[in-house]
Amino acid sequence: MLKELPVQPQLEMFKTVLTSFIHPEHELCLLANKIDWKSLEDEFAPLYGKVGRPSVPIRTMVGLLLLKQLNPIPTSYQQEPDVLYRVLTQKRDDTHKVYSVHEPEVLCISKGKEHKQYEFGNKSSFAYTRESGIIVGAMAIEGNIYDGRTLKPQLDQVVELTEGKIRKAIVDKGYKVKGGIEGIDIVMPKNLKRESYYLKKKREERCRSRAGIEGLISHLKHDHRMIRNYLSGTAGDQINTLLAAAAYNMKKWMRLKKEEMLNLIFWLFTGTPIWVPVNIQSSRILKNTN
Repeated sequence: MLKELPVQPQLEMFKTVLTSFIHPEHELCLLANKIDWKSLEDEFAPLYGKVGRPSVPIRTMVGLLLLKQLNPIPTSYQQEPDVLYRVLTQKRDDTHKVYSVHEPEVLCISKGKEHKQYEFGNKSSFAYTRESGIIVGAMAIEGNIYDGRTLKPQLDQVVELTEGKIRKAIVDKGYKVKGGIEGIDIVMPKNLKRESYYLKKKREERCRSRAGIEGLISHLKHDHRMIRNYLSGTAGDQINTLLAAAAYNMKKWMRLKKEEMLNLIFWLFTGTPIWVPVNIQSSRILKNTN
């Protein structure tokens, strides 16, 4: 059954007619005015039945075919057959396998955990201060590279954003950097020879404090949409990581301001302020994970 477009569409409060906001001198508008749509509808009308569900209007179908011929096929759609060929020909032991047709950049990341040995997605790195817990660096890592190679780019980003100097970076054993990083003391759980009892306890205390980033990662995943990324491509990974870190800091700042307002109200009614000291400027010790 042929569906015809209304000649005079009824205006609605929350729907705007297309002709009221498009440019009449646009090339597609000029082309649409020159096409004899009535003759096309009369030519294709006999091909439709008289009963059944209303079809898509002939003018819509012809317009889509014209747009398909006028505009070239994007490169991303041209590459899709190559992705499908890789999916059909890949084997179990291949290195660069395709795990998602619409997102070929998805990686299989080995977590080394008994309950979840592998995860599919991309790596993200975060750096935050030890005392205040504010995220001062966030970046998405392209490719499944060794964690130790992501430490220096992450610290460079922190220096660029905060315009400060990093003296210590507390990491786990997966961030072994050959030769270290000049000017930065990398602290990780390890047994050092000829280390005094005081320095050993100090290093163990710092390494225990690094475990706090696991809670931060859990909040980023479940409260700020890091558990699943709905943005496309590697650029979408970067945007999602930065927005999640910004939302985490904003929520932390709003909670601090809420405490200050409640303390101010309590002081106005009782005359006794109860201030909770929070140091939000400390960026002395950074932690990094993925």
